[in-house]
Amino acid sequence: DLIDSKTKLDCYIGMDLSATTDLSALAVIFPPQAGLEKWRVLWDAFIPLENMEERVARDRVPYDKWLAQGFIHATPGNVIDYGYIERKILEYAQVFNIIEIGADMSLATGLLQRLEEQGIKGVPVPQNYATLTEPMNLVEVLLKKSEMEHEDHPVARWNFGNTSIHTNGNGQYKYVKESRGGTTIRTKRIDLMAAWVHGMARAKFYDSAASVYEI
Repeated sequence: DLIDSKTKLDCYIGMDLSATTDLSALAVIFPPQAGLEKWRVLWDAFIPLENMEERVARDRVPYDKWLAQGFIHATPGNVIDYGYIERKILEYAQVFNIIEIGADMSLATGLLQRLEEQGIKGVPVPQNYATLTEPMNLVEVLLKKSEMEHEDHPVARWNFGNTSIHTNGNGQYKYVKESRGGTTIRTKRIDLMAAWVHGMARAKFYDSAASVYEI
């Protein structure tokens, strides 16, 4: 129903890239606007095809099943093909008005530069408490008030269950992987949640949303 809108809907994209071990993820976020009463979120997850079977055993989740169901995209080789992600974003640009892409810049510089050349603006989202607290709080508030909807996505659900919150002494917080006994559980992927927060860090500035929710 998002694509069937008479005009291109405005959206923001949150991006979290990986090389080999974590998933790479996109979160496509639609603020309330003409033709859309509530916030909406869609996700894309990407995994290298070559090592997927061993990752099924290591991470103990059905990547192969999710691939067959269309919830994960497998890129050729044993590392993530960022060109595949670029093409996916350009596909979205054909049907939606992408206002900005918010991203952790640790692996995203080259991809964002190529997208900038094609008219899609990328914005760094620093991975610190000061930057991440507000978009995380906004997601929580909108979900509690039933003012945000998201697709039923098993990979996102798994990532959500793996996400823990770490606070500092100033009442700020950020997402971290689930830990046990002070040790981070590396196989617990949270990339779709990270992409969601990165996108919300930019979507919170959307004019229509600001006027409705006073954020």
